[in-house]
Amino acid sequence: MKYMKAKIFTLATAALLLILTACGGGKQDTPEQPPVVTISVLAGTSVVAEGGSVTLTVTVTPQNTGFDWPVISADEGTLTPINDSQAVFTPRLPRTLIEKTHEITVRVSADWTKNSTARVTVYFPAEQAFYLGINNSGEVIGEFHDDGINVRAFVKDGDDYTALYNPDASGNIYVYGINDSGHILGSYESGYFLKIGDDYHDLVNYPGAYYTHYTGINNSGRLSGYFTNAAGYASGFVYFVYDGGFEVIDHPDAAGCTQSRCGTFITAINDSGHTAGYFVDSNGIYRGFVNDGNSPPIPINFPGYGSADVRVEGINDSGQAVGWFFPDSGMTAAGFVFTLDSGDFEIISHPDAASDGYGVYVYGINDSGRIVGWFDSGEGARGFSMNQE
Repeated sequence: MKYMKAKIFTLATAALLLILTACGGGKQDTPEQPPVVTISVLAGTSVVAEGGSVTLTVTVTPQNTGFDWPVISADEGTLTPINDSQAVFTPRLPRTLIEKTHEITVRVSADWTKNSTARVTVYFPAEQAFYLGINNSGEVIGEFHDDGINVRAFVKDGDDYTALYNPDASGNIYVYGINDSGHILGSYESGYFLKIGDDYHDLVNYPGAYYTHYTGINNSGRLSGYFTNAAGYASGFVYFVYDGGFEVIDHPDAAGCTQSRCGTFITAINDSGHTAGYFVDSNGIYRGFVNDGNSPPIPINFPGYGSADVRVEGINDSGQAVGWFFPDSGMTAAGFVFTLDSGDFEIISHPDAASDGYGVYVYGINDSGRIVGWFDSGEGARGFSMNQE
């Protein structure tokens, strides 16, 4: 679960392309006073950058005219001119920081002192991040810490990162799923949301539930999740976004649990409406399963490890489920890919993981078999994306 993660992040170099547009009327004689320049930074200036560049638009609006194109400078980085109206801003950061607000100063002439300053916050989640889902376009969702305290979410498309930003919300932002239309399921302090385009739509809680948690999304407007009652017992569900109804899912073998954490936890859903997740049995062991509409649900257990906790976190439309389990009595996890038709159970390790390749948590798989997750490097968590071998 996300509250179990220790999140630490480092920096990556980045460049911001500043597009400076000057507006004004006819030319005046030499003014007695330098013109006033106002920089208006467009919405969404909190950006995530790693490699490549992120475009940031800044509009320069003079209140009078009679000046050359602005001479631009940055207090906390370097500006490399491209032409009269464009420059590349390269932040200058100590490597101990992962969030920084930069001041970018625009002057109307090198000889004038009237400046206007724009401020932009840049996030740098480099290698240490949590990759938590992937769609069939290869877009990856994940999380990082902006300052070691607040959780931030992002979408990674190739080498480009985009931070999720809702101006009407504050605090931590988490993500749980992304479909092929780019719709994102997530949460912030006030509740859960479905992001469609630039709009954030609040989601409802299960009626009468003590706690409601959404976990996955498919291409048909169905969301997976679970809710708990006041005693902490969980039941899984599928929520139909367009109809507004819930379908409750309880694993038949979950009823005998007497532990403090009991019930059925649905963590993923595919386009066929098949769900995946885990339940807690009478011995307090987490048992993974896939519900394909038939009875009983398909169990997911690694041969020879009948008492190992198994957490299923993702399912694709090609009959594969992913997650992680504990192959020994310790707390070192291994990722897995389970193929429903054959029953094959493939262990996923990572060469950079601290515990001899283990300490790996797989959270998503797309229809091409590309998997995403994170591993413990010994210095913190690092996200990864790889093709299944």
